[in-house]
Amino acid sequence: MSKELKQTGTTTTALVCKNGVVMATEHRATAGTLIAHKKTQKLFKID
Repeated sequence: MSKELKQTGTTTTALVCKNGVVMATEHRATAGTLIAHKKTQKLFKID
């Protein structure tokens, strides 16, 4: 297994509040070091 550090993923955060949960994420989708799409849906409402 390689010991190189690899950084992948996206920025997502969540807060637990008295009346629910607040979640937020960025909108950009990347392909390596390039921005592939500026508006990408990463959070989806579920019931």
